[in-house]
Amino acid sequence: MTLTQITREKAVKRLMERVRPSRVVELPPSRAVGLAAAADMLAGVSVPEQAVSLRDGYALAARDSAQASDAAPAVLAIRGEIHAETRSSEPLEPGTAVRILTGGPLPSGADCVVAEEDVREQSGSLILTAPLRPGWFTSGPGADIGAHDLILAKGGSVTPQAAAVLARTRTPLVSVHEPPAVRILAVGSELAPPDQAGPGRIPADNLVLASGLAARTGAVVESAIPVRDDPDALMRELVREPAPALIITSGGTGRSERDFTANAAMRAGFEPLFQGVAMRPGKSVFAGMRNTTLMVSLPGPPGAVFACMHALVLPVLRGMAGFAPSSPLRVELADSLYAKPGLEWLVPCAVRLENARLTASPLIGRNVPVLLSLSRANAILPLAPGTALAPGDSAPALSPLFYS
Repeated sequence: MTLTQITREKAVKRLMERVRPSRVVELPPSRAVGLAAAADMLAGVSVPEQAVSLRDGYALAARDSAQASDAAPAVLAIRGEIHAETRSSEPLEPGTAVRILTGGPLPSGADCVVAEEDVREQSGSLILTAPLRPGWFTSGPGADIGAHDLILAKGGSVTPQAAAVLARTRTPLVSVHEPPAVRILAVGSELAPPDQAGPGRIPADNLVLASGLAARTGAVVESAIPVRDDPDALMRELVREPAPALIITSGGTGRSERDFTANAAMRAGFEPLFQGVAMRPGKSVFAGMRNTTLMVSLPGPPGAVFACMHALVLPVLRGMAGFAPSSPLRVELADSLYAKPGLEWLVPCAVRLENARLTASPLIGRNVPVLLSLSRANAILPLAPGTALAPGDSAPALSPLFYS
């Protein structure tokens, strides 16, 4: 089957049309951190749930201080003490006050708190020399969060802070998507598992690279192994059960006698989606689908894997994980760039925050070795053919570190 090379935008569209978010599960907020919300997450109760004190001091009814002055202080008998953990307390009788600590619930009959440093206690009584206002040093029910307030919208990432707020509002379970399973295969008889490479064998660095990038989008890597240059060996890995949501391969996408990945995939039952994308690196990328499993075959050079993961694979993984689509960053170029006519150029760059602006330094050129630039890159700049950019110009950048 002959497939025509397509643009990156069309390639992503074809992949995303076949993406289905992973299964929805119910988890406590503490176990949902990093996962995608499968529904809007709402506060379970108001915070605070009842009026509480904002200071260490004394709770009382403001009306009991209405006539207080230096010449004629109000004297209120102190009855008991309330802590933050106090479950219930006796109603406050007129003409009395109760010792209360920060976070303590106001008793019935009290509507304000006077800070301990603003009054004096004498012989078990509170001496007030100025009137107080209702609400003084108190926080009413729902002052921080109202019951059913939106904490996190569907498709958002459950952050530690969102999970903490959900837990505080007594939300027992939240609906989230399970992490999608990914299988990663590095094709090449010269490759060995990264921690087992000896003389004559090359560490399969693409397994480390692709696994790390996949994990940053919320995926779980079920296996990451090298596969020798044998179509049958590759086919066995492609159809091995249980089938993952996505298979990523690197190597074997060129035109030599050992570049058999696409043919092996089709023999294994993968229906081709495209073979060839109008971008560099990555013009030989193949994608297919078998039942519910997507497969994307990337070139072998690590720089190409890094670029193609950002350009094609990471949006797919985010969709499978249930995250809402994310727009590219807008960055300011630190150096000039020119993309020659022909194919879209995926430029590795280092994005950083400087003076409240995101700046991107391209990692290319004769003085920047490929592997060294890869170690410093955290984003990709996709440049259309013939694009010329000067320092200070704005451009889109793709990076899992800055998803919105």
